[in-house]
Amino acid sequence: MRHSDFVGHEEHLQHEEHTHGHGFGLGAQHRHGQMIQSIADCQVLIAGGMGAGAYESLRTSGIRPLLTDVRLIDDAVRSFIENRLKDHYELIHRT
Repeated sequence: MRHSDFVGHEEHLQHEEHTHGHGFGLGAQHRHGQMIQSIADCQVLIAGGMGAGAYESLRTSGIRPLLTDVRLIDDAVRSFIENRLKDHYELIHRT
């Protein structure tokens, strides 16, 4: 992708987010759907943060988004298995 293509894409995304809300526009929903297809057999997605649109798309697809401040994935998974992983809802990116 050329820089000029990227700039145009960014402008489209900014317009979409302005008119539909961050992460809730048609383009964002399409991207979230593609992501969810690849993990459709999962029950939980552990992440260090994500946008509000992605969070809601996961939730409505039956996948539980779990946001954590744990840096190492092995530690996060171990804590999840032991039912000790705290969900940090405040890690949702709102803008």
